[in-house]
Amino acid sequence: MPTSPSAYLYRWATVLFATAAVGLAMPPAAGAIGDARSGEQWAIADSVLGLPAAWKLSRGAGVVVAVVDSGAKLDHPDLAPNIWTNFDEVPGNRVDDDRNGYVDDVHGVDFSTASSGNDLSDGWGHGTHVAGIIAAAQNGRGVVGVAPRARLMILKVLDAKGAGTTNGVAEAIRYAAANGARVVNLSLSGPKDDPGLRSAVAAAAAANVLIVTSAGNDGRDVDRSPNYPASIAAPNLVAVAGTQPQMGRELGDYSNFGRRTIHLAAPGGEILSSTADGGWGVKTGTSMAAPQVTGVAALMAAVRGDLSAADLRAQLIQNASRASLPVSSGYLDALGAVSAVSGASSYDVGQRPVLRVLRATAAKRGRKVSYSIQTAVTGAAEAVTRYRYMAGSKRLAVVRKRGTPFTLHARGKGKPARRVTVIALNRAGKRLATTSARVRAVAKGKRRVRGGNGLRTSALSAASAAGRTAATGKAAARHLSLSGSNVALPLIADLAFYYRRSVRRPPRFTITGGGSAAGLGDAARGIVDIGLTTRPASADDPTGLARRRLAASGVCLVTNRANPLPELDRAGIQALVAGRAATWAQVPGARLAAPLAPAALAPSTGQHAVFASTFVDLATPVLYRPRTFATPQQVRVYVLATPSAWGYVDFAFTKGLHVVPYEGVPCSRATIASGAYPARSEIAFVTRGAPRGAAARFIRWTRRSALARRIIRLRYVPDAEVSAAAGQGLEPR
Repeated sequence: MPTSPSAYLYRWATVLFATAAVGLAMPPAAGAIGDARSGEQWAIADSVLGLPAAWKLSRGAGVVVAVVDSGAKLDHPDLAPNIWTNFDEVPGNRVDDDRNGYVDDVHGVDFSTASSGNDLSDGWGHGTHVAGIIAAAQNGRGVVGVAPRARLMILKVLDAKGAGTTNGVAEAIRYAAANGARVVNLSLSGPKDDPGLRSAVAAAAAANVLIVTSAGNDGRDVDRSPNYPASIAAPNLVAVAGTQPQMGRELGDYSNFGRRTIHLAAPGGEILSSTADGGWGVKTGTSMAAPQVTGVAALMAAVRGDLSAADLRAQLIQNASRASLPVSSGYLDALGAVSAVSGASSYDVGQRPVLRVLRATAAKRGRKVSYSIQTAVTGAAEAVTRYRYMAGSKRLAVVRKRGTPFTLHARGKGKPARRVTVIALNRAGKRLATTSARVRAVAKGKRRVRGGNGLRTSALSAASAAGRTAATGKAAARHLSLSGSNVALPLIADLAFYYRRSVRRPPRFTITGGGSAAGLGDAARGIVDIGLTTRPASADDPTGLARRRLAASGVCLVTNRANPLPELDRAGIQALVAGRAATWAQVPGARLAAPLAPAALAPSTGQHAVFASTFVDLATPVLYRPRTFATPQQVRVYVLATPSAWGYVDFAFTKGLHVVPYEGVPCSRATIASGAYPARSEIAFVTRGAPRGAAARFIRWTRRSALARRIIRLRYVPDAEVSAAAGQGLEPR
């Protein structure tokens, strides 16, 4: 077994304990539905993840999930219906029929050995358990998976002793990305970084593949003591901590954590799932938590196959149930995440299509040449109706629009071309985008499973350390990535739209949500160029960040227009949040007498922080139980539809609501600018160190351009107007 830095032994570190004694399974969980033993799956209960309700929207049909693990029992009654099949490969003929470099890869590949055979059996018992958590079939037998109609691609990287190499994991990720997987589950961990693994994660990002990985079982803060692959900073990677039963609201003492590195917490303790002997058993560890998130990601991808991996990651994070756990967002919320993506939009679709050839190979057999070309398209893919493929100067094929990424298998004659060209055309035949790539011979698979992978150069290591896809020259200078506050996203999207039309050679934007905490963490780790936050600066923020205020806003108290409360004073708010007022009849000036229906934003949002610090006394016990939402738009919709509702939203989301003055001071543009309204918040850019390059130019334009100020003024108060008010002595002391 190799021991070099790029191929060190991967010891299984994410399973704390296991028992095959199914009689020790958990008691039936209230509200659980599905298969014969689903009542023993406490994580399936509606009060934990919201899965039964989420299944009404999606069950993961059509989504391929790669399980990079110790193999699986393919004929297990709960797994067999959902095992992925490569129909271009003939089973057992020892021939690479589809010419992808792997022999007999019918249901996956065995990367635990360099031999050409593919024994996917599970000698360690771990992969079968993980696969069942993700997608055990809803067939009336045994257990049910989080995504019971997803397909399971089995990629074996661990032997019967639970050991493997990072090179094997990296090659498995690349195989998954090249063969149609949408989500990859990595329930494994190790103490050392590896540039080959980082490169594989970056390749998956290019193919629009989400990576979900376990946090590890050392019970330590991985912000300070990294653990891999969870500590890889990438826009397509989600790291998951494990929670225990009793509603899944406490981390297990085994679980690693980290407010910047670990994004979500999900059920990981005493999880019942399929076993390698054909039965069912219980295991505990963050290995069991990661597949819960993987399953939810599959549900989301089935609803919105057009969303990027970065968008899926952002929706998982920003729709988590917020809590004080030492992770960046909170608890996994299946219903919230699946509901959110159904109406989510991606800024990328408003930009011109961009084509990329991810892989182009050719194999000659006699006078014929077989080409395999994997292509990805980003931007306004809806405008594309067909793709034209050229092998050298000869037309190879014309195909109709497909989902991205997609692979073309085509045949030509003569010598293999040195390069292929792909052209995206609209309905009128107009060229929308063009790209080309070098054609390579089909490489024999598993060549790098045990040996070095040739990715040890210092240049790649430096690029990998920043957690970014390698890019050079003009391509790097013309791309700008932002993530963070959901409140700021509509404004930033508008600014980006007009910026691209106001400057020469504008960058291509990638804009995703995730919340203020995600924006701070992504900027600090170099995942994005600019983070977006509406949260006040705090001592808990990552170090080394530069903050630039863009605009001022306010957190406004609101009710339904059927109940236009004349005002609220401090004593009245204390009564509301302490639960002393149960009906509107107990609130002075209210028109209604119905029970109160409070709404609130998640505790980690900037608006919640401003509301709590401005309106709620430290001595006030917060005993009311509001409906908690991830975004102000969700609060707005709830208050609009509920006559007896009250809550708080950002100033830009008050349309259609009654805005309640606080102690006689309205929440208005004028009072926000002057500082008379106490619950003022700010929208700010954060960068790792002083902004440079494209980030610096965009931030400078938003602060100096008259057009940018007009755009900001449509929703908020531009920073220049706040500064002017302060210069007139209107800033509160």
